[in-house]
Amino acid sequence: MDVLAALFHPLEPRLLMLCSDTSRSDSLERCLHHLSLPVEGLQPDLQPTFDYEKSRHKAILVEPARGERQQGVRWVDDIRRGNSWASVLVALTGADAAIRQAYQHAGADHVLRLPGPEQEREAFYLALFQNPDYWNLAPPVLDPVRLCLEDATRRLDLTFVQVQVVLALLYAPHHQLSFDDLAQLLGLNMRTYDVRVVEKFVSRLRSSIRRAFGTHVIQSVRGTGYRLIRGCISPPPIAFR
Repeated sequence: MDVLAALFHPLEPRLLMLCSDTSRSDSLERCLHHLSLPVEGLQPDLQPTFDYEKSRHKAILVEPARGERQQGVRWVDDIRRGNSWASVLVALTGADAAIRQAYQHAGADHVLRLPGPEQEREAFYLALFQNPDYWNLAPPVLDPVRLCLEDATRRLDLTFVQVQVVLALLYAPHHQLSFDDLAQLLGLNMRTYDVRVVEKFVSRLRSSIRRAFGTHVIQSVRGTGYRLIRGCISPPPIAFR
């Protein structure tokens, strides 16, 4: 279970970068220096000897070269076999929809379009790691007792059903639920329910969270259901007692 795994593997504000070109991780660390974000580089051919299960990195960045896109899918799959708690970000230059979807199916949380020129890449990564949608060191905490989502300065009151849906997403494998899963949580008739009822419920929930905390936390999974973005909401403390 992702949430319980994270409890026993407390994450640290560090970034692991998987890339064949070792100079890329050095360049990225210099770029992110003023954010106090340490970057550790890992070459793909050393991946079999790296213990992802013991990794404490909050995020893993995969940046395959153009000729490594198919191999990169296997890299992400290898990461997820040993690590279900770190956010996995994949940065690609000019990839089509099919390869992007392949990365998502392998376990990537975000598949991002990477600019070509080096200066634009630096600006891209600076903006990325200052965006709470991708790098949030203090995500809001779900409180199922007081029926709310809150951080140090903000609070969003939720209904009982909304709390149950967020909890279910937190504890689901890969934080993903199907339309049928959600319909059951909403108490809909499983034989006759209209999927648009589920879509409207989720749309209102994620819009409320976006307005309150400024982060996009629930992604649509085309034709399947919805996924909670890893690391965007902290589980209730009572889950760890």
